[in-house]
Amino acid sequence: MNPGAIPLIEAVLSRLAFMVMNVRRHIIRDELMKSYGYSWDKEKIDNAVMESFRVYVGFHVKNVFLAKLNQSNIERYIPLEGGDYLKSSIERGKGVIVLNPHFGPYLLIVPALGHRGYKVNQLALEGVPPGGRSWLDQTVYDIKYANVQGKMPARFINVVKKSNIRQAVEVLKENEIVLVPSTGRGGLNWVNVRFMNRTAQLNTGGFKLALLTGSIMIPAFVIPEGPFARVILESPFEVREDDMEGSVQRYASLLDSYIEKFPHLFGIFLYQTAIYSKWDHPLFLD
Repeated sequence: MNPGAIPLIEAVLSRLAFMVMNVRRHIIRDELMKSYGYSWDKEKIDNAVMESFRVYVGFHVKNVFLAKLNQSNIERYIPLEGGDYLKSSIERGKGVIVLNPHFGPYLLIVPALGHRGYKVNQLALEGVPPGGRSWLDQTVYDIKYANVQGKMPARFINVVKKSNIRQAVEVLKENEIVLVPSTGRGGLNWVNVRFMNRTAQLNTGGFKLALLTGSIMIPAFVIPEGPFARVILESPFEVREDDMEGSVQRYASLLDSYIEKFPHLFGIFLYQTAIYSKWDHPLFLD
């Protein structure tokens, strides 16, 4: 099947998902109301909830077509903005850390960079969350890590094993790219920041890795567009060792600005963090 069919498939399946997944629908809406209920009108919040299902469905539909992506068509299917930031950072020779939040079809950044010839490593938390997973969530998880990874031009580093962090340091020394899930719930060190008009916990792992290795850190955002997506790389992000909390807050404010524009792209993650409330480090503290 041609990737051009992806938008139609998404439209049909997302409407069905929106109608039958009542719990997911209500949780996403409740989370958005906690953040923006006083400043957004009902229509904007309802549209964000509905569109989040298209992102949810699209996340999995696009994975089916990953094998269609290659060096010859990646420019057409996943355009890259800010590529000069990455190129000049790689030229420094100390590797690049890309902050890749759970925002939209975030894993598409892997083929976007890998098929452009960059050596990519994705940090992943391949464990079982506290309280376990539902049958459906576990099935989706197994498919993603058994099949999707095999179609991705990248190495996945499982940081459930803390010793694997050394792999990230080593590949950065080899001037490769490490994708850090900046909103991930794994990590040893956390700071409280103002995020989505609430108090949230973000981990400092990627920031400390940048200080340790001297690697440049670049924020990235994946926006659904066309059959696949568009990847935006922001300008290199400065980390201040003497103000770690302030550094993470500046990043949280940047992510905030994208969520304000594209709230539906964060809906999947809002749902996941809400149902996995037994995480040692939940996203929000309220």
